[in-house]
Amino acid sequence: ESCGGRIADIQDKNKLSSFQMAGLLNISEKELADIVNGKTLPDIRVLNNLKQNFKVSIDWVLYGE
Repeated sequence: ESCGGRIADIQDKNKLSSFQMAGLLNISEKELADIVNGKTLPDIRVLNNLKQNFKVSIDWVLYGE
């Protein structure tokens, strides 16, 4: 599974809309879609927001470990 796929899984498990998820990550819905679809990788600010909001490790988000 890709980094974007793991982020999409977090969004699904928490029953968040794209608008809500993008808000928690402090990015636009388009940026979220680009990450989820594998067009771009999340930057450190997005990774830190994921870690703080969802208690996941950055290594897991990036590499699945």
